[in-house]
Amino acid sequence: MKNYLTILTVFLTLHTYGQSAAYKQLRPPVDNISNDIKYWNTPRCYAYLKKITTTHERLHSMYPKELRSSFLEEVHFYTAPNSPIYVVVKFYSNAGYNIYCEVPGWEVDNFLPENYESYGEKFQDHISPYKCNCR
Repeated sequence: MKNYLTILTVFLTLHTYGQSAAYKQLRPPVDNISNDIKYWNTPRCYAYLKKITTTHERLHSMYPKELRSSFLEEVHFYTAPNSPIYVVVKFYSNAGYNIYCEVPGWEVDNFLPENYESYGEKFQDHISPYKCNCR
């Protein structure tokens, strides 16, 4: 019985101190969304979605009738002064929104004109490569 208590004590000690040390991370100064994404391996998408939609100006939104896509349900473009463009997308196959970060203006300009039958193809070419690294 004494051996079991010793093993249990050692296990709990290692587990407690080892876990707390493993989860300690130094946080870099955060100025904006772009810095968050560069410094964190897998930030929370919900936090970025909330930050983008509350602090950035919505430039343009597109809905099913305009998109003519079985793939894209909604597409919203956001920006702020001295900030890149963020694209928030809702797919028919997914319940939540997906975020695409630091999309260059020229890619947005190539996406917007109505010269395709569907925006799904244009999305793959111009917006999809800029998927944010979040979960």
